[in-house]
Amino acid sequence: MRVRGYSLLLGFLIVFSSLQALGQNWNDHLKSGMAYFEKGEYDKAIAEYTKQIDISPQMADAYYDRGLAYVKIGKLKKAITDYTKAIELRPDWDWAYGNRANAYDMKGDHQKALLDYGKVIELNPDNFRAYFNRGICFGNKGDYDNALADYTHALELSPNNRDCFINRGMVLTSKGEYDKAIDDFSNAIEINEQDALAYSNRGWVYYKKGDCTSALADFDRAIQVDPNFYKAWTNRRILESHKKNCSGVSRQDMAKRGNIYTQRGFEYYNQGDCNKSIDEFTKAIRTDPKYAIYYYNRGCAYEKKGASEDAIADYTKAIGLTPDYSSAYINRGISYRSIGNLDQAISDFSKAMKIEGEKADTLLERGVAYFEKKEYSLAVSDLLKALEFSPNDLLPYMKLGHAFLFQGKKDEALKEYRIFIEKYKPNPTDILVDDFSTLKKRYPDKVSLIEEAEKELGMAEQNGEGK
Repeated sequence: MRVRGYSLLLGFLIVFSSLQALGQNWNDHLKSGMAYFEKGEYDKAIAEYTKQIDISPQMADAYYDRGLAYVKIGKLKKAITDYTKAIELRPDWDWAYGNRANAYDMKGDHQKALLDYGKVIELNPDNFRAYFNRGICFGNKGDYDNALADYTHALELSPNNRDCFINRGMVLTSKGEYDKAIDDFSNAIEINEQDALAYSNRGWVYYKKGDCTSALADFDRAIQVDPNFYKAWTNRRILESHKKNCSGVSRQDMAKRGNIYTQRGFEYYNQGDCNKSIDEFTKAIRTDPKYAIYYYNRGCAYEKKGASEDAIADYTKAIGLTPDYSSAYINRGISYRSIGNLDQAISDFSKAMKIEGEKADTLLERGVAYFEKKEYSLAVSDLLKALEFSPNDLLPYMKLGHAFLFQGKKDEALKEYRIFIEKYKPNPTDILVDDFSTLKKRYPDKVSLIEEAEKELGMAEQNGEGK
């Protein structure tokens, strides 16, 4: 379920580079690992780093670099273990602390991430990356005051950093400090006059202030710079649907109130308290009943609660207010699929792709819907396309294996499952075992096929009695 608000922090953390960390200790395995890493062949890189560790178990660089590779394939727990070993061997290594902090933040363990970023700053008070990444971490926690302080310090260290201006501008927007946010986005534009994100974000703040003329100019400029930047198109459509209400202070005050309720709604959502999240999003809706994103956000909370019918109603309202709201179509499709309305789900996923083009996650969702509808050829087509767009995603390999298996193409199915296993390394509690168990219950006529595949994969015992 994709939750989106009025603005989002940049979704990346600056990696503390390994190239400079190698020092004089590297040898052939470390060299080979780095070469594979640079080519994106992370499993092979891990194998080389592991060989180096077997030869030199006290070499901090090898653990550190293997940690970087584990992050690339999504194995954050193993990455954290390697960074921790590197720190044990080299206690004053600020980059190891920094990347362990990144991994903790990606896992959602913000408190441990903050401690590690603090250690980086203690070891190297002029480390720009640490302040920037800690700002993201504070933002993810909803601690905007500390995020603002860190971005400001980062800008003191790197005065012309576009990403810092963008992120600080987003934090200021969340705090309702619109004039300061406009200044930051303007600074980003001065650094790069072709920055579509900066134009779109500044336009959004102008819209929040009730200045529709300036907002429209910025949205149009963002689209001119990047015609495929769908967020700018969405913002422009929202502005057009609200233009008659864009008239000054009262709207600005209501927008601030809506932002406060929305922020609280996200906080409760992330804590898993769906009822309180729904209450806050409802309060946001009361500040502006014609604002599509508020309904969208509440729909996400309803779906997380398991109230799919209520979620569908909210997504439908959001679409009514903003007819090209692709994310609302996607999430409504997921909700329709959860209640078994597969035709409507497929229709919604298709509409989303007409709006924003084919994307891996939408193709995956529609492929799963086709699979559940037993239209296996169409499922295979969508899942193969999803992998073309994003070959490093794991889930499409497993779902493609299911579709091939149910088509009676066992060899093709086993090939996809093995790719998934190689990347995911399942154990008795992992996703493939659980999925096989679910498939047996849902499709009793396919049990023999599934069990045959389990046997071929050496998973029969894992998915046996008690699962």
